[in-house]
Amino acid sequence: MERHEIGKTLHRLKDIGEEMDGVRVQLLNPDRPSSLKRYLEDHQPRAYDILFGFEEDSDSEGFTTVKRNTRGGGHAVIENWIRHKDPVYRYSAKTNRPINELLGLDIRQMSYEEKLKLRQYWLDDMRTVASSELLRGVNEHMECRAHLSKQYQEKERRCLLASKVIGVTTTGFASRSELIRSLTAKVLMCEEAAEVLEAHILSALLPTLEQTILIGDHQQLRPQIMNHDFSVENPRGGAKYGLNTSLFERTAEHERYGGRKFPIAELETQRRMHPSISALIRNTLYPKLQDHSYMLKNPPVPGLAKRLFGWIIDISKQEQTKWN
Repeated sequence: MERHEIGKTLHRLKDIGEEMDGVRVQLLNPDRPSSLKRYLEDHQPRAYDILFGFEEDSDSEGFTTVKRNTRGGGHAVIENWIRHKDPVYRYSAKTNRPINELLGLDIRQMSYEEKLKLRQYWLDDMRTVASSELLRGVNEHMECRAHLSKQYQEKERRCLLASKVIGVTTTGFASRSELIRSLTAKVLMCEEAAEVLEAHILSALLPTLEQTILIGDHQQLRPQIMNHDFSVENPRGGAKYGLNTSLFERTAEHERYGGRKFPIAELETQRRMHPSISALIRNTLYPKLQDHSYMLKNPPVPGLAKRLFGWIIDISKQEQTKWN
C-alpha cells in the first residue's frame, strides 16, 4: 500500500507537470494557433465545433463520411473565419454589437469588426484562465510534494526508530527537524561544538532531551558567519553582537549560574604529540596540559633530522631566526 501510494503521487506529479507545460505555452505564446485552439476546445466548445469540429460528406451512393474539419490548420482556420474567406463564414451585415451580445451568438453570423472583438476577448480570457490554472497547478504540486515527502519520511522514521544512534549535521538536522522531533530522542551529543553557531545548538534542543553533551575546544576555531560586522573579533563594536560566539564557548568561559561557572570537563593529558611539539601549545593556550609517558617513546620521523622546524619572525625588527 505504501509503494502504491508513492507511485500514485509520483504519477500525479508527472501529470501536473505536463498540464503546466500547456498552460505555460498559453501564457508565453498566446498568439500561437495551438494555444487558442486548446482554449476553445476546453472553454468555448460551441465555437470550437464550428471552427474545428467534424463535418459530414455524402457521396453518390448514400454513404456519409465523417472527417475532421481542418481547413488549412489552426492559424488558417481563424484567419478564414475572420476575413470571410470560407463561404461558411460570410456575413454581409456591417454590425458592431457589444461583446456581451456576441458571446451568445453563432460565430458565423458576425461582421469583421465583431470577429476581431471576439478573438481579442478569447485571448484575454485565455490569459486569465491560464493564470488561474497555473496557480492551481502550483498549489497542487506543492501539496503533492509535501505528501510525497511525508510518505518518504515515514519510511525513514521506521528505520530510525530501530537505531540507537543517529548522526546528522546541523544542516541535516534543520532539513529533517520534523522527522527527528518525532523520534523522542533523549541525548544530544555535538562534536566540534565550539565551531557550531549557538542558534544551531538551541534549535537542536528538543523537548524530549534529558542530557546534552557538547564536545569541542573553546580556545580554538569559532563558528563562521558571513558578516564580519557581527563578529566578536571586529574591533568596531562587533563584541556587542558576538554572533560567532558558540554556546559551548559561552558556557565554558562566560556563563554563570548561581555564582558558579558552568561545569566542564577538560582534557589535561595528551596522547598524540611528542613533548617537543606539545610544548608549543602548552606555553600559549594550555598551561595544565601534561604529556602521557608513552609519548616519550615516540620514534623519530623517518627521513627528517629534527622533529620540528620553523621560523620565529620578529615583526618589530623585520628579522627571522631559525629554530628547531
